[in-house]
Amino acid sequence: MVADDRVTVGPWWQRVVSKQRRANHRLGASLVPVTQSPNEHPPGKKVQGSDKTPLYRVAYDQGLRTLDDQRDEFNAARGRAVQFMALVAAATAFLVGTGLNSSTTNRDGTFYAVAIAATALTVLALVSLFLTLSPRLVFNFRLQPQILLERWIDREVPGPTEPDLLRALAARMQGMIDANETILTKVRIRYMWLLGSGTFALLTWAVLAWARG
Repeated sequence: MVADDRVTVGPWWQRVVSKQRRANHRLGASLVPVTQSPNEHPPGKKVQGSDKTPLYRVAYDQGLRTLDDQRDEFNAARGRAVQFMALVAAATAFLVGTGLNSSTTNRDGTFYAVAIAATALTVLALVSLFLTLSPRLVFNFRLQPQILLERWIDREVPGPTEPDLLRALAARMQGMIDANETILTKVRIRYMWLLGSGTFALLTWAVLAWARG
């Protein structure tokens, strides 16, 4: 006997049994639970990531790399400034000592005007070097351990977690990067002033030594 919706031909008692089986079959099908695919989500509901630790670590590593690049540029600019000024000083001393320190040099008004201009450029280069090496230019490269312990590691509410720590450190690094960038801009400008004034001072001394020597 097939329990479907087709009309069953036979005695009356067979038709009654057939109807009862069809009713039981439909009732059982309506009670089967509908399973939802694990990839399906209710419409309109945003799926949140359970663990963003790898993403926070990427931001943290990128912040460390940027801080290292800033520190390298800062130290390199200072080192090059000292080397350049040493070269200018040595060349200036040579030109003044050999080409201008002579009794036969014609020292008229033009000579003193050019000498004063060259001296002013040399002084400007020295001032630019001093500002570039100023101890007031303090970079932020690291956090104090006490701050890490008090603000993130040993706190009670909310409890410390690795994603929270990485996110907080990445945000703190961004503030350090912005502050360091302001200092780097000053160092770049002073370094350019040093290069310009030192170069023109050296050229002025060289022209004066060649013309009056």
